[in-house]
Amino acid sequence: MTRGARIICQTAAIAKGIDTPVNKTIRESCVITEYVVRGTLATCSLGSNIDVINIPFSHGHTINGKPVLNIADSKVGPNIKCFGICKKLSRPCVPIFLFPLWRGPICPKSMTNNKPLLTKDAFLICAMGGIVRIIHSGQRRQNIYVTADQLKQLGWDESSITDEMVKGLNNALEKYGITTPEKIRHFMSQAMHESGLGIYTKELANGKAYEGRADLGNTQPGDGPKYKGAGYIQLTGRANYQAFADYMGDQKIMDGVDYVSEKYPWEAAGFWWRNNGMNDIVDSLKGTSIDQQTLEISKAVNLGDRYSKNTPNHYEERRDCYERTLEIIK
Repeated sequence: MTRGARIICQTAAIAKGIDTPVNKTIRESCVITEYVVRGTLATCSLGSNIDVINIPFSHGHTINGKPVLNIADSKVGPNIKCFGICKKLSRPCVPIFLFPLWRGPICPKSMTNNKPLLTKDAFLICAMGGIVRIIHSGQRRQNIYVTADQLKQLGWDESSITDEMVKGLNNALEKYGITTPEKIRHFMSQAMHESGLGIYTKELANGKAYEGRADLGNTQPGDGPKYKGAGYIQLTGRANYQAFADYMGDQKIMDGVDYVSEKYPWEAAGFWWRNNGMNDIVDSLKGTSIDQQTLEISKAVNLGDRYSKNTPNHYEERRDCYERTLEIIK
């Protein structure tokens, strides 16, 4: 088996030398399937969002440099955070699994850390009735939707373009379903304007204008400045920060704008985009004029209402940014 090849369960005796330094991989008998690696995505039938499955340390086997999971990697916190809002309870998801291990097809002799490897057909059952399933194995290398060169062509601040930043962008695009050229163009054009072409990851104003804004959940003194806009598309207000914190499983997000703008500039932007139905809005505008598309989307981003009678701030600049993306993102 070649280095970095897709690992599948198939009818074969377990390979000799699977723990060699060259490529610690496993092949075993059972149903044909793929093993799951760190960073794969999962969904719950009762959840509003996708979650990333993680492991804090490697069990000793990797595929394409990614640690392979086993069936015990089902713990809330270290492995699984949450799936957004639970549709049954209408509040943030707190997974409670009926069984401690992933269920479904396993290969008993394909082991890592003394547990069977996790396959992409496995599932978990939540006490609320939700079924957690793996979207894909995670073995494939990251999809690249926007490259560093494309960011430079768009006029993005070159001092901020690093490998980690580009990886964060592409992770957010995939995680939040911003994967068609049209969705990427609208997302990037709004991010270009909101961030001053990548120079700013938080709002320049002091945030006092948001003080006491109940519609943003700003109910405590100081909430306005503390929860002003953060991210390349600005997440704003205590309620939105709390929803983001619950989704990410990171309550330090409630420390405020500085933490989010530094650690989650693309995540915050992608989270806001999906939670406000922006992908659906882009789809609904298919076939309409550029003017109608950019106006309605700019209203949704800047005014919170695509049908508002008001003109969004700096609309011409937002439209210009979109026209620039048409030339670069195909």
